[in-house]
Amino acid sequence: SVEVIMIGIRNNSKEVRSTEVWVNELRLVGFNEDGGVAAMANMVVGLSDLGTLSVGGHIETNGYGSLEQNVLDRRKDDLYQYNVGVNLELGKFFPEKAQAQIPLYYAFSQQINSPKYNPIDEDIELKAALASVDSKQERDSIRNLARDVETSHSINVSNVKFNIVSENPMPYDPANFTVGYSYSQTKAHETTIDHEWTKEHKGAFAYNYVLTPKPVEPLKKVKALRSNKFALIRDFNFYYLPTQISFSTNIDRYYYELQNRNMYSLLYPDLEMIELPKNVSKRFDWDRN
Repeated sequence: SVEVIMIGIRNNSKEVRSTEVWVNELRLVGFNEDGGVAAMANMVVGLSDLGTLSVGGHIETNGYGSLEQNVLDRRKDDLYQYNVGVNLELGKFFPEKAQAQIPLYYAFSQQINSPKYNPIDEDIELKAALASVDSKQERDSIRNLARDVETSHSINVSNVKFNIVSENPMPYDPANFTVGYSYSQTKAHETTIDHEWTKEHKGAFAYNYVLTPKPVEPLKKVKALRSNKFALIRDFNFYYLPTQISFSTNIDRYYYELQNRNMYSLLYPDLEMIELPKNVSKRFDWDRN
């Protein structure tokens, strides 16, 4: 971001002197080649026939880059990522004769980008900016402004059903009904954004009843149509009852909120802090088939 360099010459003597100063071929002589480190770990644990648990983490520190990248492309921040996921079959907690099917999935993840330099004062490293204040509240405020943090979690229970069917399938059999629900939420903030929220609820209900009525074949016994030449006409049939009755409905509720920071007020704290208006988006959909 440097656009101007100034060089001053000071005369420390008490005499007035005349001089001529030349600054020739001013240039950069090298790069800050301090390297960084990166690490990644993943673990998956099987919980018998109940499900699985997965945990993962990823770190990249300032100065890290691949072999193909030059110095300018290396990281200028510290990246921290971690996630946890659980996949369970809750139907195992029900009696076997209930034939319950209740798959549950839960996931949580967070990503933190901590820059090397304080974004409010780009000439100062973030560590130096935090060390320059004594109050914990001020340090937390600087850290909150400088970091880019995104946190998300979701829970999903889909295709929940009890696979109980009568010998002769009936409309009220539990296997005909299926329900589901999911919820997801994401929260983020960074230097220019006070907060950014996304929330979404989804619900589903479905009914599916398959009938097995016997087809009506009115021309099957007509003697004049017994020849194979009339097979297409003789085999004509229809059902007096439907072969399937199905119904489904899905509800989707979505909410989004964005609050930007007034950066002008941050750069000039003597001025009155003016909060910018929020941006809000809402959606509610209900589909039926």
